[in-house]
Parts: sequence; structure tokens; C-alpha cells
Amino acid sequence: MRIAKHTHAEQDRINVRFFRADFTFSKRQIGWLMVTGGVLVFAGIIALNILRQKPITEIGPAQQLVFALCAMIALIGATLIPLGDSPA
Repeated sequence: MRIAKHTHAEQDRINVRFFRADFTFSKRQIGWLMVTGGVLVFAGIIALNILRQKPITEIGPAQQLVFALCAMIALIGATLIPLGDSPA
């Protein structure tokens, strides 16, 4: 199994591109960030309920609202992913 290693020049090129003043996120990158964020918040709320030893059926109205917002954010992010690498 071969593991790709970046040389210092390649790593500098990646870092320079990210930190340039004219750098913009692509629609695909923003989409993945939104999907990941929505899923992580959703999972975090479920994990908090488990840590508090509450059954899943005891989800309050505020948590239901956050679940709905997470789902909306993830769905909007999923629609951005196929738009490609054009700037957002």
C-alpha cells in the first residue's frame, strides 16, 4: 500500500492558495460544510440525551426545532454539492 506524501513545495502551494486574499470557497465546499455541520449537531443532541440518560422519546420542542433546522441546513448543503467548484 502506497501512501501519498506531500512535498514541502506542494504543501506550501496548498497553504498559499488557501491563505490568499482572493481565495473563495466553492459551492461544493460550502455544501459539504453544511451537510457535515447539520449531521454533527443532530448527532450531538442525540448524544447529549444519551449522556443525560433520557429516552429518545423525551425530545422537547426546542430540540425538535433544532432537528428541523439541522435537516434543512443539511438538505440545502446537499443541493450545493453537485454545483461543482464554481465560486460561491
